[in-house]
This record gives sequence, C-alpha cells and structure tokens, in this order.
Amino acid sequence: MTAPADAPVQARSLERRRLQCYLALIVADLGSLFVGFGFTGFLYLGTAGFVQASVLWQLVIPVFLTVALYNGSYSMAALLAARDGALRAIAALAISSAVVVFIAFYTKSTQEFSRFLFAAGSLLSVALLLWMRLQMRSFVRWRCGTRIINEVVIEDGGPPVAIHGARRIDAAALGLRPRLDDPDALNRIGMALHTVDRVVISCRPERRVAWAMILRGANVAGEVLDETVAELGAHGARIAGGHGLLRVSVGPLGLRSRVMKRLF
Repeated sequence: MTAPADAPVQARSLERRRLQCYLALIVADLGSLFVGFGFTGFLYLGTAGFVQASVLWQLVIPVFLTVALYNGSYSMAALLAARDGALRAIAALAISSAVVVFIAFYTKSTQEFSRFLFAAGSLLSVALLLWMRLQMRSFVRWRCGTRIINEVVIEDGGPPVAIHGARRIDAAALGLRPRLDDPDALNRIGMALHTVDRVVISCRPERRVAWAMILRGANVAGEVLDETVAELGAHGARIAGGHGLLRVSVGPLGLRSRVMKRLF
C-alpha cells in the first residue's frame, strides 16, 4: 500500500542500532576480561600462566554476564552514560570474582590456581573495562547519534512543550486526528509513531482520553500533557476505586529510613 504524499516523515528506527551497541559492549567487555587475565598470566608464568588465566576467564565469564545483564550493564542508561555503564560492569566483575573465589574455596581447588594471577588479572580487567567503556562512546554516537531514543512531541492544540532532542510534529499540519472511529486517521498516527520510542501529546483537555487510548495500542511509551500536575506539584499518580489520584505530599520517613539518614 502506497503512503499518501503528505504522510508524516518517519525518523530512522534506533531499536536495531541499540541492539548493535549492546552486542558491541558485550564483545568489548569480554575482550577486556580476556586481555586482562591473559596478559597478566603470560607475564607472570609465561605460556603456563596464559593457559591458567584462560581457565579463570572461562570461569568468570558466565557469572559476569549473568550479573551484568541483571544490573543494567547493557541498558539504555549504560548507553547514555558511559561512566555509569562502566561502574555497573565493574560491579558485575567484582561480584563474579567473589563468586568464583567462593566456589574455588568451597571445592578446595584454590591450590590449583595462582591467587596473585587471579587478583592481578581482575585489577587489570577493571582498568581495561573502564577504558574500553569510555572508548565505546564514539561507537554509540556513530550508531545512534546524540540521542539513543526517538522522542516526539505531538502538538494538537495544547501548550508548546520544549524537550531537548525531541522532534516536534504539528498534528493539524499532518492531519493527525485522534479519531477512534476513523481507520484512516488511526493509520496516519500509526505511521507517524512507527519508529518512535517515546511520545508526548500536548492537546486540549477534551482530546486527552482519545489520545491516551490510541497510545495504549501504539506499542510506544506515551505521555499526555496535563498542566494540573505542575500546578499541584504532584509527585506521582495511582488509581484507587476507579478514581485517579495525584500524590501531592509525602509523609515522614519510616523508622528504617530515619535511622539510615542519621547514620550516613
């Protein structure tokens, strides 16, 4: 089906590019660990040390990947902030190293491995992880640009919204109408949001419900502008008994939180 001549211009999809960046980070991390352990082993014991370091690397990698995937070492936050991603990866390495040491001690196999090699290899791997993550920033920018998500602001009669890096769409100019009973209107909105990761709708109050229903079915993170939230200084929202509630104040800290605050 040929799109209309005045169809909305779609931005390039970044989902596959983000996946490429995640895979590149995994390869870079594994390479850093391999070089860290392998180089240390070769310097310390020559070929025999390199072989021993390779065994240690194979023991660390499964645990490292499990922890790294769980703690967000390969996430949007890690792509946005290289230092944050590096710290998460280093934390994953520290946990995996502790697990390997515990297993080796529990199975009484610590004598089969050089403790100095393991400690020095881990420290060198930490330095290489940090350096490699910082170098990967240029690769992420090359694949995804300055922003790793496609964010769009659709202006449909509401107040203007300025979001850094977001693409602005004039709903009236492109014929985007939140008509739930109009397949053509829904198709045009779907085309406009096809490659979008996050969308903000600025519209008149009477159109918010229609836009909200459309966004729920668009497979996209969506937000509808409501100036009441800013006026009330709301901190969150929830639904209770069929009513929407905005949290405008918070109570005192709990006992545990107060103790932690006093201690630290």
